[in-house]
Amino acid sequence: MASLAAVRQPTPRPAPRLAVAALLALATPGLLAAASYRLSQGLPFSDVSVDFRVSPDGRFAVYVHDAVVDGANELWSVLLAGGDPVRLSAPFSPGQFISEFEISPDGERVVFLSPQSGRVELYSAPIAGPEDSWIRLNQDLGSGGQVTAFRISPDASRVAFRADPGIVGRHRLYSVPIGGGSLASLQPQIFVAASAATTQFEYSSNSERVVYLANYASGTVNYLYSVAADGSAAAAPINGALPSGGEVGPFAISPDSSRVAYVADQEVAFRYEIFSVPIGGGTSVKLNNDPVPGGWVLGDLAISPDSTRVVYLASLLVPGRFELYSAPIAGGDPIRLNGELASLSVLQYLISPDGSRVLYEASEAVAGVVDLHSITLAGSDRVQLTAGLLASDFIAHLAIPLDGSHAVYVWFDSSQSRFRLTSTPMAGGPGIDLEPTPTSNVLGPPQVSHDATRVAFLARPEVGASEVHLWTVPLAGGEWTRHDEVALAGSRVRSFALADDVGRDLVYIADQEVVDQRDLYLGDSCLLCDGFESGGFGRWE
Repeated sequence: MASLAAVRQPTPRPAPRLAVAALLALATPGLLAAASYRLSQGLPFSDVSVDFRVSPDGRFAVYVHDAVVDGANELWSVLLAGGDPVRLSAPFSPGQFISEFEISPDGERVVFLSPQSGRVELYSAPIAGPEDSWIRLNQDLGSGGQVTAFRISPDASRVAFRADPGIVGRHRLYSVPIGGGSLASLQPQIFVAASAATTQFEYSSNSERVVYLANYASGTVNYLYSVAADGSAAAAPINGALPSGGEVGPFAISPDSSRVAYVADQEVAFRYEIFSVPIGGGTSVKLNNDPVPGGWVLGDLAISPDSTRVVYLASLLVPGRFELYSAPIAGGDPIRLNGELASLSVLQYLISPDGSRVLYEASEAVAGVVDLHSITLAGSDRVQLTAGLLASDFIAHLAIPLDGSHAVYVWFDSSQSRFRLTSTPMAGGPGIDLEPTPTSNVLGPPQVSHDATRVAFLARPEVGASEVHLWTVPLAGGEWTRHDEVALAGSRVRSFALADDVGRDLVYIADQEVVDQRDLYLGDSCLLCDGFESGGFGRWE
């Protein structure tokens, strides 16, 4: 690539024998080291932004980098197998940057918001390039107009986007084929109020409809709309009738694309409750019991993977004390999932990806002391997963593997003044410490591999250390593997993503070679895999 001819070349994979030597030299009991190589290329001033994506098929990484001009943060893609990065956006000037980008679910295209025309507009490019293969998706915008948000349909065929085409702040919703084509309006053609705008909008999982919130009628009150994703049928409000002063809040679409659950003060103004309605419109049903005076439902709601139940937080019994409930999505008696609270409210919850259980954090045993609990969505078999936490301890991050087998959580151990990583069976059982050393300090949320075998996380080797490393460990405990080669004082891994289903390869951003100069790397934890031990060098080739 001409524009990158003079920049740093990527660090190559070690030759097989050298890799084995390095592995043996770096390994310590219980700890394995991995090889890594640089994916990004850039001049000495350049930095990769910490927000990046790995394509769903694990072939590409897409990232923002001022690789050629200092402060010109352009969009790039690179094959994880190695090779020259490809610029997906137009060349930028200093101070310009990509504000948002996403990879299509099929891994074929990247959609992004870019100021390359002088205003923020919507573009699409093949993930593999070549350079200058991008296309603009939106129509011509008036003075001051710009695109502010977008969503890619689950089938990767279309993009819905919000834009103020001529009047700043007056956002309208459109849809367009992801490879370019005719625009479709997804809203009523007439704005009643000058300040009318679209806010939240989402695709149904079957890509047939877009559901959104908009205040077209008054400019201040949000209604819930549903429309054909290609604009072939008119949008229509689907929430129930609202009282004076009422409006619709956050919503979620069921995974089977049949219904929408939403929060609204639909019966009594300023008393927010949860409702469900068919996605194409129909009779809405309330999913909570009437709350006590001063009680209401929070906007934090989730729908089970099988689309049968809605889980939500609400203060139905005591004003200001939010408890966890589950209700049939089509209507029926709600069930309180938490036990009697000793103090506080339910602080956070997560439905397991397989839909078998709900994980939640609450103070049930001792006032002021929070623990993790799990229970089925039907309200049976409640289990306390942690015990003996101090009042000053707290849960920072939760994760559940796709098979729903374990609760993985980062928690603050106040007795040691550090964050720790633990895995516990969701049905109950002893917790397993996953942090690599007795003094390590875990940072940020963990990620579990898709096959539910390994957990990836960032950690300092000890409290107060300046370096941050990237680790994986078996979900059930065992040998830890370090995926980075950060060795400079003050250097650290900034962010990471899994690049395969088994937690073997990870992509990460770190100032691994020069302090405060961020690059994109691939860490390979499985140097002896794929026949290498028997002389098969296929992965290396």
